[in-house]
Amino acid sequence: MLIATVAGSGCGEIHENCLAACSESVRFDGEVPLALDALETGSIRACVGWRCVTARLAEPLPPNAPAGSRFLLTPHGEASVVDPQRTAIRLKVVPSSKSSQDVVRLSVDNALGTPLFEFHRTVDYNYHSVCGQRCRRAHVQFDPTSSSGLHCSAHKCDSGFRLQTTLQHSPSELEGATVKLCWNATCNSGAAAFTAVDSLQSYPGSVHHGALFGPLQASFELTFDKGFSFSVGADVPSSQLSDGDTWSVEIKSKTDSMLFRHEQVVTYSENYPNGQACDVVPCRYSSVDVP
Repeated sequence: MLIATVAGSGCGEIHENCLAACSESVRFDGEVPLALDALETGSIRACVGWRCVTARLAEPLPPNAPAGSRFLLTPHGEASVVDPQRTAIRLKVVPSSKSSQDVVRLSVDNALGTPLFEFHRTVDYNYHSVCGQRCRRAHVQFDPTSSSGLHCSAHKCDSGFRLQTTLQHSPSELEGATVKLCWNATCNSGAAAFTAVDSLQSYPGSVHHGALFGPLQASFELTFDKGFSFSVGADVPSSQLSDGDTWSVEIKSKTDSMLFRHEQVVTYSENYPNGQACDVVPCRYSSVDVP
């Protein structure tokens, strides 16, 4: 996973008597899922635009370096031991152009030049002022748990299906009723799902929660407010959902008469809660309101 915060360039009028230089850089900072030993014979290649830097360990590694051990890279940079399977890397590259964005790349290569870990990303520069000059900087963080190298947030993906409706039935009709939810040929059901229905009518706003038994992670809610409001749904991993899925819901009374039935072929809405660069597949969700 990878996050980029960056800084920019361009020169304005230089202030008189100001001797500070405009120092522009892209800083790479993160962890790779490799033991530090991988750098003993390998190298790190970091690129900003067409300008690349190849860094190697400045000196041989001692045996069994403990966590926290830090080692210089040449021509510049630092590598440190996180644990036996992870290495932290920090280095800088000077931008090659004066554009407001660049493509950055980083790879850790073995002795033959084969990448063991790599990513690339487009970053936008941030700007700061030095003696009247607009200077660029970038901070690129990367994470070993992401195939893209992107440092991502961990927002939960709510994917699946939910149906809402109002049931125009009496408490006695609903008492002891069963609920069945099906996704294509996979179904869950809840025997005697509705109990103590009359108490919901006596205390408007109270909610009866229940689970449906079967292969789906499914649940329902029943509440009363000018009628019995009913919702039922299931959480299904996004990778298993596709447009054209058929969902159906039915409610049968304790005497096996059909109180409610709805079947629908759905098209899912899609979103990327952690950003499209982070989420391998979008979160897919369908919400159906039945009058």
